[in-house]
Amino acid sequence: KELALISALWMCAVVYNASNLSSIRKDQYQLVKTWPQSPAEVNNVASNMKHQPSDSSKGFMPPHLHADDHPICSDNTAETILAGSEHWHIAAADAEISMYPLGGGTLGVQITSLSSKSEGVMQSFAGRLALQQQQAELLRDSAFVSLHEMSEAHHEHKAPDYDQYLGCDDGQTPAGTAVLVVESFHGGQMNLWHSLANHHGIWLLLQVLEVSPSDVTVILPNKYGTPFQYPPRFVSDVLWPMHIHTNTISSQRNCFEKLIFMETNSSPYWSLRFIKEICSAESPYMKMHQQFHEEAREAALRVIGLEQSIASNKAKQPKVCYMSRRLRPKRKRHFSKSFEEFMDSKLNDWASRYGDSIEFQRLEFDESVPFAMQVQQSAECSILFGVHGAGLGHMIWMESGAQVIEIGNHMGCETYYKSMAKWYGHLYTCFSELEGHKIKYDRNQVYHFLNVTLLLNVLDEAIVLHHI
Repeated sequence: KELALISALWMCAVVYNASNLSSIRKDQYQLVKTWPQSPAEVNNVASNMKHQPSDSSKGFMPPHLHADDHPICSDNTAETILAGSEHWHIAAADAEISMYPLGGGTLGVQITSLSSKSEGVMQSFAGRLALQQQQAELLRDSAFVSLHEMSEAHHEHKAPDYDQYLGCDDGQTPAGTAVLVVESFHGGQMNLWHSLANHHGIWLLLQVLEVSPSDVTVILPNKYGTPFQYPPRFVSDVLWPMHIHTNTISSQRNCFEKLIFMETNSSPYWSLRFIKEICSAESPYMKMHQQFHEEAREAALRVIGLEQSIASNKAKQPKVCYMSRRLRPKRKRHFSKSFEEFMDSKLNDWASRYGDSIEFQRLEFDESVPFAMQVQQSAECSILFGVHGAGLGHMIWMESGAQVIEIGNHMGCETYYKSMAKWYGHLYTCFSELEGHKIKYDRNQVYHFLNVTLLLNVLDEAIVLHHI
């Protein structure tokens, strides 16, 4: 009888919640169907919505379970990474080895030299082949070790060649801290998502090790590390203050007290992008991403000299940014030429209706656009929309609380930018999940049509939300 009573109460709660959600969705649908047709009406709707109570409390969850109690809401924080770390001492090299599970098939490594040893000794006992074998034995002997396997050979994109920096010359004493990186840290030909993923991993590892930028002596090798270029050309040229205090040339090439590096098949970004709806903004997992966003945005704006000049976007008229891929015809996922022209015409007409009450800008980023300008233009956006692609990663420069509208394929959107938007405190909409999107998308990933009227309605809604 008790079990039957509990089941009945549970079903009543579910039905009650479904009814509430249904009415909420109906209200939202009605709002879209009767959307304001002029900028003046937009302001009226915004004013009315400010005084409407939030419906966020109407969601149902069993009273004994809070979303942030889920293990993934503490995943990949310094505490959980430290709990899974492994440490050992190599007597012949007089070196301490520490390895950390950074998630997403990613391994963090710190080699601490306690006394002066020659290059040959260090490479024999703490070089890549030696550490790979030692780690393999550790993984084989314990069922509880969760470390990503170390690579047998260095790799330009995945595992740095750290052997060349081991050991001391006669009379040297180990000193300083070197961070070793790979090509995706630098940026170069990598897209923005890949480079941000690598920076996030290095930043996370330094957080775990409690190594501040002022503790780091040099980032190696020089072709990917210090000194970084100015004016900036790549991601590392604006994010370096997150990892090192000064952007200067260091003559030190070996005999470091600490060597720090990361090995990855993907980086934590890739696997953790699937964590979307469960964790609240107050969970350790989300706070970690929020901190990365804040520090990355601050570093980039400081490097390009805009830290003081870009005030809060929330106090300004909305700037609506269209991330166009017109200058990227060789890339996947772009509009056909004829549809691009049609859509441009509709967007121009739409923006002209608002006059001076909004700013509308097409962002067309390729190698000809200085990276500092890409950061500046993106940082000023309060609403960013466009087709799925690395360009949406520029949301990292936007102030928290902005809005991102992604156009996926006819089936929906990947989780990359939805997760990134949630991490950084942006509102997110997948246009492809809206009823009536009418996306026509061929096997070559070229868009031939979508419901532009619906897209403009979504942009109208975003402008209303900006004013709330």
